[in-house]
Formats: sequence, structure tokens, C-alpha cells
Amino acid sequence: TQRLPRIIGLSNALWLMETGVRIDVQRARELGFVQEVVPTGHAVERAVELARYVAGYPQASIRSDREAILGSYGRSVHEGLALEDNARRRSLSDGVMLERLQALARGDRPTPPSAS
Repeated sequence: TQRLPRIIGLSNALWLMETGVRIDVQRARELGFVQEVVPTGHAVERAVELARYVAGYPQASIRSDREAILGSYGRSVHEGLALEDNARRRSLSDGVMLERLQALARGDRPTPPSAS
């Protein structure tokens, strides 16, 4: 009753809980239960691919993004922007982060794994 509405929205949570309907994987994706669907037997392979990609980013950036998103959830936009600004300032003190930003400015962008 607490997490479901936050994941899939209030109306979808009420609908699922009140009707008890079964949903397939495509509907689960549409509702936001899962981010993507992969063929049977390929989940670990895909998880490792995504983990390697994310691990290639400056970890200060990953941490500041997570902090800003999770810390501001349920707060006002003003409070959220203040949290985001603080997290951004801390991440910019990381040398790896500055190097990556300079690379992005030069047009050197990592190629994300395609969404499944």
C-alpha cells in the first residue's frame, strides 16, 4: 500500500489492488514494474551489461544523481532544486567528473546500451 503507488502511480495501484487482475510482462513494463523485458535466460547477461556501463560513469556523478532524486522525492520543487544543487557541487569537486565533463564538451560521449 505504500510502495506500489510510488512505483506505478495511484490509479494503477488502486486498480491492481482492488481488482486483483493478473498482468503479463508487457503490461508490467507499461506500468513501470520493470524497466525492460529481455528474452528468457538473458537477464543476468543484460544486468551485467548495464552494470558495466553504469560503472564506467564517474561514481561521484552517479551518487549525486541518486542523492538528488531520492532525497527530493516528495519534497517541493524548491527543496528538490536545492538538494540537486548541493549534490552537483559536491560531484564537481571530483577530478574524474571534471575530466568526463570536458570529454562531453569535446563531443566524446559514451554509447549507452540499447534499451531492450
